[in-house]
Amino acid sequence: MIGRRFNEMFQDRDELAQRTGWSRQEIDTIDVYEGSKVVYSFPNRSEVRDALPPGIRDLEFQACGDYDLAHCCPILTFRKA
Repeated sequence: MIGRRFNEMFQDRDELAQRTGWSRQEIDTIDVYEGSKVVYSFPNRSEVRDALPPGIRDLEFQACGDYDLAHCCPILTFRKA
C-alpha cells in the first residue's frame, strides 16, 4: 500500500532525488517492502502514554540524532514508581 502510494506520488524518482537531495539509492529502499507482509505501526506520543502501565513517572521524549525526521523518532525515558 505505502509503496504503491509512494510510486503514485513520486513517479519521477530522479526528480525526487534532485528536489530533496536524497540519493536514488536511498529513495529506492522503498522497493524492499514490495510484497512484504510486515506491518509497521507508528503511535503518536499520546498513544504511547496511554499504553504505559500505571506507576510510570518522569516520562520524557528525548530528541536523538540530527538526521531528517529525527524529531519524529525520540527516545522514551521514564522511571518506575
